[in-house]
Amino acid sequence: MKIGIIGAGNMAEALINGLKSSGVKDVFISDINKSRLLLLKKKYNALCVSSNIELVKKTNVIILAVKPHDVGTVLGQVRDFLTTRHLIISIAAGIKTGYIEKMISGRPVVIRVMPNTPALISKGISAVCAGRFALSRHKKIAIEIFSCVGNVIEVKEAMMDLVTAVSGSGPAYFFFLTETLMNVAVKAGLNKELARQLAAQTALGAAALMVCTKQQPYLLRQKVTSKAGTTQAAFDVFEKYGLEKILKKGINAAIKRSRGLSCSY
Repeated sequence: MKIGIIGAGNMAEALINGLKSSGVKDVFISDINKSRLLLLKKKYNALCVSSNIELVKKTNVIILAVKPHDVGTVLGQVRDFLTTRHLIISIAAGIKTGYIEKMISGRPVVIRVMPNTPALISKGISAVCAGRFALSRHKKIAIEIFSCVGNVIEVKEAMMDLVTAVSGSGPAYFFFLTETLMNVAVKAGLNKELARQLAAQTALGAAALMVCTKQQPYLLRQKVTSKAGTTQAAFDVFEKYGLEKILKKGINAAIKRSRGLSCSY
């Protein structure tokens, strides 16, 4: 298996790091940003190539790690060089497997994956779905690759917009809450670094508690919320101003936007 990544952004770097750490020696990469390629070559000993076409010729697993609006251009460049031996894995948000299949003649093997940014430290979660012509062995390859940067689940493609809003965008929701905790603490008199440590470690500990105990979040929340206590005082205000409703509206807006992107391709 020879893996090539088109695109040299943060997720591409996470994959290179994960693959290299898991023992994959050769990872090819191409990008129009030559300085970025040089950085990844120096940092991870990635094999940089001069063009997307060269990358396709040298590999049999191609990961499309470009912006959604660039996918069509990239496929236009390489489609004449793709063969039945190639597995195409796309991590471009909103790009359906059917769109990629239509851009390439024959019966292209396509897997769609939605990772998230904690993959940068191998703590991500990726959702995988298969295109029309992908077999179990192709899904197994994709799962093996993305297991290098965290956990992997399989979903139907119809669920990908939901996944995008929950786990793809999800880290930003938690960052926002952590940011708010920090800002309140600093305004009340705590220094910024101590506020960051308290908020970040609390987020990390809460997430670990959910994962390790496998208890439902509302049960864990109830254990912290004593009657007439400080936590209850906070939740009284959250309820009064409709925080849950606001969050639901925001997440549903993310789902709607993801569906809108999907309909564009």
